[in-house]
Amino acid sequence: MNVYSDNHHFTVKFMLDQVINIPNLLYMGGDFNVRDAEWDPLVTSYPAAGQALMDLADSFSLVHSL
Repeated sequence: MNVYSDNHHFTVKFMLDQVINIPNLLYMGGDFNVRDAEWDPLVTSYPAAGQALMDLADSFSLVHSL
C-alpha cells in the first residue's frame, strides 16, 4: 500500500479506524506527513500521529525500515 496523507493526518486516522477492513499488507509506504523523532533525527518530539502510524504498521506485523 502506498498512500499520501495531508498535514492533518487524515489517512493515518482513517486507516486506523478501518484496519479491520484492510487486507493484510506486506509493505506500507508513502508520504504520511508525520514527523517523529523515531525516524527523523531533526525532530525532538513523538507526536500522536507518529504513534498512530507505528500502531497501524504493528497491526499488520510490519517493521520500521529506513
